[in-house]
Amino acid sequence: PLILMVFVENAFKHGPSSMTEDIQINISINVKNNILYFNCQNNYKELGNTGSLSKGIGLKNVKDRLELIYPEKHVLDIVKKDNLYTVFLKVELADD
Repeated sequence: PLILMVFVENAFKHGPSSMTEDIQINISINVKNNILYFNCQNNYKELGNTGSLSKGIGLKNVKDRLELIYPEKHVLDIVKKDNLYTVFLKVELADD
């Protein structure tokens, strides 16, 4: 759960910080056949007041944790396009 929190926090930190209206944040989490699917998308303005916000260390830490905990059992795609920031994470969970 803490891995997912970074993406949720970033959506709320960077999206609303750069905008005052029309803020959109969409988050979905599904588990099917022991595979977790997580999507998080938020809109943002390129020129906003986010210059003072920290950049990158949370994402780097998440990528490192995913490699340590789920080596070769995860896919992480992060796309910035058309003022949308989209995170897709797929994780093969352990069979119990």
